[in-house]
Amino acid sequence: LRNLRIVEVELLDPLQCSTITEDIDSVIWCATDFNGNAPRAVASLDFAFLFRAVASPTKGRVEIEGLQNILGGLKNGKQSQKWRSKLDGSSSNAGIDPTSAALDGPNDPISFILVSSSPDIFGNFETPYGEFNGLKRQGERMLRNDFPSLFLLY
Repeated sequence: LRNLRIVEVELLDPLQCSTITEDIDSVIWCATDFNGNAPRAVASLDFAFLFRAVASPTKGRVEIEGLQNILGGLKNGKQSQKWRSKLDGSSSNAGIDPTSAALDGPNDPISFILVSSSPDIFGNFETPYGEFNGLKRQGERMLRNDFPSLFLLY
């Protein structure tokens, strides 16, 4: 845990997400725009969240677009690391076939851990973008289907 770094970032900004995922090994994703199963803007009556929801209602959802931004940044960062190590002949990605689509070697840490809620924990709460559990499952499917090089199922 001495190498663990917690970073505050606007997850709906792809540039910030790409910047913080350069040269990292892993991401533990537990971000949400919900407080329980209610949207944070509604549940907390926080004016900053409420303003964001009203001023830019189509900006996106942390559970979908935010997750996509982080996964895209992580994938690009790992591809860049692989490309740099291939160019300079370093052994930072020892054990990876340079022609392989794999971004991690057999002894590398897991790239991405998605902490999500069980469908049975919270009831469904309807949001402007769909129901709470549906948003969570959509993010899980996106990781599995759109970022297979980062997905590992145990």
